[in-house]
Amino acid sequence: MNEIEYYLILDDKEQGPFTIGQLRSLWNAGKITGKTCYFQAGMTAWEPMAQILSRLEPPPIKDTAPRTIKTAKSRFVYIILGIFLGPLGIHNFYAGYFRKGVTQIIVWVVGVVLFLVAVGTYSDDPAVNFELKSRFSVFFLLSFFIGFLLLLWALIRIITDLITTKTDASGDPLV
Repeated sequence: MNEIEYYLILDDKEQGPFTIGQLRSLWNAGKITGKTCYFQAGMTAWEPMAQILSRLEPPPIKDTAPRTIKTAKSRFVYIILGIFLGPLGIHNFYAGYFRKGVTQIIVWVVGVVLFLVAVGTYSDDPAVNFELKSRFSVFFLLSFFIGFLLLLWALIRIITDLITTKTDASGDPLV
């Protein structure tokens, strides 16, 4: 296959023949511009290189796909966070399960508050009259029981999360 031969006017002199590869090299080196005149077989007059720029500098490939670099989340880190900060749901936030993490924090805080209220209302003081003591006892037992159940539920959720969760919220595996 015969390559097209190009002739250029450089330094007010006709020079050539050049191949398209040689023209690209001259173009990339800045020795020719869009105003440099060229000629090839079949043309009737000299024309500026701007006419064949697409052959010298192919248009860049447009990559419209967005680039996202994902870093794999560690299952080991997920488990360690669950063990040490499980009641706060930090392990769920780490894996991207934000709703689960917020729920865990709320349940844990409500459970602790109810548990502490129950402990704070308990009184062994014999000076407290029987009627008041019985009301406190019912409130104590109810608060204690509900708080205990919430805390127990949160701990069971943490354990089941640590055992069953194998992927983050976007479906990528925890490695």
